[in-house]
Amino acid sequence: MFINTLPFIFGYSQFTGPLELLIVFGCLLGVLYISSPFPENSRQGWGCLGLGFYQYICRAWYGELLLSFIFWPFFLILNGAWYGTDTMAKAGMISVSSWDNVQIMLAGPVIWWTVAV
Repeated sequence: MFINTLPFIFGYSQFTGPLELLIVFGCLLGVLYISSPFPENSRQGWGCLGLGFYQYICRAWYGELLLSFIFWPFFLILNGAWYGTDTMAKAGMISVSSWDNVQIMLAGPVIWWTVAV
């Protein structure tokens, strides 16, 4: 399960530790910040104007929003869902089959999120 991944990597790997993971994360964040352009406001006519949820999804898909407005909400929601599912499965509140179903249901948003980011 996802909760055990980082302790497993840190415990059984001789070359990777929390400091190295933090350095890699910082470098990736820097590369993403430098390489991602700011969205242009000149794109109009796609029918994505407005403030609703579906307009947010559409504007994020077409790249009209800042990267931070696309990345962080879905990052927090998806990881919260994964953490909650893992915790419930470890506590015996849901079965492993239900855990698999939740993971498959979250595959769609993960694909959208990856393409949008």
